[in-house]
Amino acid sequence: MAGFLGIAVSSSAVAQIRTNAARLGINQVNLNEVPVKDRARLDVKNLYIQMAWSLYNYPRLSQTEITEAKPLALDMNISGRNRTLPTVELRHSGNASRPLLIMSAGLFASEWEDLKAAKMFYDIGYDVLKVPTGLSESFVKTFPWIEPGDLAIEAEILIQSVISYRAKYGIEASGHRVVAYGASYGGSVVLKAAERQPNFFSRVVAVGPVYDFMFSAQVFDDLMKSAQRASTLLEGGGDAVAEVEQGVTFWISKDPQALDTEAYDAYARKKMADVMIDKLVVYCRSRLRGETAAEKCTKVRSFADLQKFTGAKPPANSVLQPSQNPRLFVLATANDPLNQNPVPIGHTFVLEKGGHFGFLGTTLEARFLRDLFSSH
Repeated sequence: MAGFLGIAVSSSAVAQIRTNAARLGINQVNLNEVPVKDRARLDVKNLYIQMAWSLYNYPRLSQTEITEAKPLALDMNISGRNRTLPTVELRHSGNASRPLLIMSAGLFASEWEDLKAAKMFYDIGYDVLKVPTGLSESFVKTFPWIEPGDLAIEAEILIQSVISYRAKYGIEASGHRVVAYGASYGGSVVLKAAERQPNFFSRVVAVGPVYDFMFSAQVFDDLMKSAQRASTLLEGGGDAVAEVEQGVTFWISKDPQALDTEAYDAYARKKMADVMIDKLVVYCRSRLRGETAAEKCTKVRSFADLQKFTGAKPPANSVLQPSQNPRLFVLATANDPLNQNPVPIGHTFVLEKGGHFGFLGTTLEARFLRDLFSSH
């Protein structure tokens, strides 16, 4: 498959990126050399706070920001099957010579964060195309046979999306620059795409990628089990739980102690588990047919249940491999509970704290991304 042989990343450009990142408190290191800290438990409270914050802010986006996003159906052949994948043009200029930034959505994608990021990328000089990933409803309905966590085939879908995009707009591959960005699971997909086609993208940036999908699936299975055990704590949760239900987080109330309660932790745990369970149920129903199957799928409460009910197998390509590709940039945290066994990939920059989602949508991340893509 032909791809654009992009501009090599110069040592001076990397040095400047490294200097600018250090000013933000982000250091370039080998993640394997960072001591494992606090990875035993997923910070569910802050995960849910971020989701609530995104929902709270979405209505505050201007109509221009919202209506800029347009659906785009892309035709492709995956595993010998013709499919039409619904993607979203978050920003499109109509200028065929403008470079493309392809965004791979995470499992907990936030429309508010995606739209805000797309505006920043567009202002820098990119058109922005968002491609769904595994366990999202549109992806599962398009590719119901793909096992959750099969990064290799999702990487192929990402690459095929670019090829289909070019065909739709009559863009020649030669000279058309494409970069890729993804966060969390989406970060894993863009890095796996770079594994398969090292020269296809001229720059790849992954924020908080999941290095081993099956390990992270076990973390979420544990979350879903703990959510069931914690549900009894929700009774009589009081004002803290009521505030969270209304999407009022400590970011808004400026009172983090108000939500520092056992009831709130239980509530956040249950809400995050519900989001993941909904995704697993959608996947289950895409694999099984009939009323009996639909009833069966409502009982799915974990990835283990999904495999038991549908016959889904652990994916063979769910782990990222080490890479010295200079086009790859990773922003991770030392205390990410989803990544027990990180591998060295390209230029890896690390924050000491932040958990898995702690920096997504923050000014810190925006400054880091702006620097990476503006210098390219």
